[in-house]
Formats: sequence, C-alpha cells, structure tokens
Amino acid sequence: LGFLLFTFLGDAKRGADVLMEAARLPDAPFWLESLAAQIVYRGGDRETSRRIWKGMYEQAEEGPMKYNALAHLRYLDALDQAEALTRLVRTYEERTGRRPDSLDQLRAAGLLRGAPVDPSGTPFAYDRETGGVSIDRKSELWRPLEPGGTQ
Repeated sequence: LGFLLFTFLGDAKRGADVLMEAARLPDAPFWLESLAAQIVYRGGDRETSRRIWKGMYEQAEEGPMKYNALAHLRYLDALDQAEALTRLVRTYEERTGRRPDSLDQLRAAGLLRGAPVDPSGTPFAYDRETGGVSIDRKSELWRPLEPGGTQ
C-alpha cells in the first residue's frame, strides 16, 4: 500500500508512513524500512530518509544491512555537500562576476577550508558551464541520475 501511495498518488510521506507502520509488525520483512527511506528520498525529503537510514544503521548488527544503511547515509551526505558547494560557487560568482575555473578556487578565495571531496574521499565533479557540483562518476557513491534528472 505504501509503495502504491507513492507511485500512483505521489504521496511519499503517507507511503513511507504506511511502510514504517508495517515494519513494526511482528515478523515484518526487513526491507520495509529501506523502501520507506527510498520513497521519502525520492519524494524530496532527505532528512526523513536520513533519520530512517540512521535508525537502521544504529539497530543493525555488523554485516550487510549495517553497511547498506551506512552507504545510503554517505550518499545523502555527499548530495548535501554537493549542494553546499554549488551555493559557494554562486557566492564566488556574485563576488567576482565570474564562475571559478575549479573548486580549488573556492579555497583560494577563503570560501572553503578543506578539499572539496565527498565522504569517500573522491573530488566532486564541477561543471563550469552551469556552476553545478555533483558526485563524480568515479566515486563509489555515484549513482545514475534519479528520476527527474537529479543526482
């Protein structure tokens, strides 16, 4: 029902709520919480998705489920960092009248302290034409574009 609420009615919150409620039932399949986290993420709510993945990470024993939750948390962190870097590119452009040639220029301008790398240590991809920053295809965190063309 939760999946249908999201897929056919576009109601990610209600869909995830139904899945989380079902996940609390005795002998519920482990993947219901994962599906809920994915649905709210695809519905645009990274924070709720992050809370679900964090809860799964904290409750899971060492093994594949814990690793899977951690991978999703790192991915969400990378998306947040890419958006923050894109905002810094805009700030740089407002100050200088042009986009930086590379993300390293943000550091040189004092807008960024550390190296612009994702949680896996891979530098972010930067498109000077658009000023957009994204997870690099070489990163272990990279995923194909999500529905709607966003990363």
